[in-house]
Amino acid sequence: MLGDKTKMVLGLIATAGIGIFVFALAESISSGFAGFHGGLPFWIIIIFVMGLAVYDYMDECLKASEKVKQFMQLAAIVFCGTAFTYAGWGTSTLFAEKDEIFVRSSFFGNYTSPAIWYEVFWMAFAFFSAALTFVLVMRKLSKMNQQSAG
Repeated sequence: MLGDKTKMVLGLIATAGIGIFVFALAESISSGFAGFHGGLPFWIIIIFVMGLAVYDYMDECLKASEKVKQFMQLAAIVFCGTAFTYAGWGTSTLFAEKDEIFVRSSFFGNYTSPAIWYEVFWMAFAFFSAALTFVLVMRKLSKMNQQSAG
């Protein structure tokens, strides 16, 4: 069993090491062939994963207070909801100004489909993600208020 100081130091080194590695990897992908927009989904994943790593470090090694944990959980909900909303909206713009999409399918055969359906689907996904994020944030804030009052 490790002591508290040893856990804090080793946890900090491990969290910093993984952070340096994944942020350098994301920067390499974004500045290379993929470019900023090609690397943006990877950045979103990296930021979320590093948030999990920092949360685990704070929970396990620093014994963070309940308020800090709740704040980080609320920030995670907002970040994930924003990422899904952005992804849906960004995908919908791929189909804007197109009349038809050629679909290659070995099961159904090749066919064309109106692009508007894809655009509307991804816009609906973006609006649904934003609404779900709002509902989850309101529920979390309500739960936090109940805990602080009770």
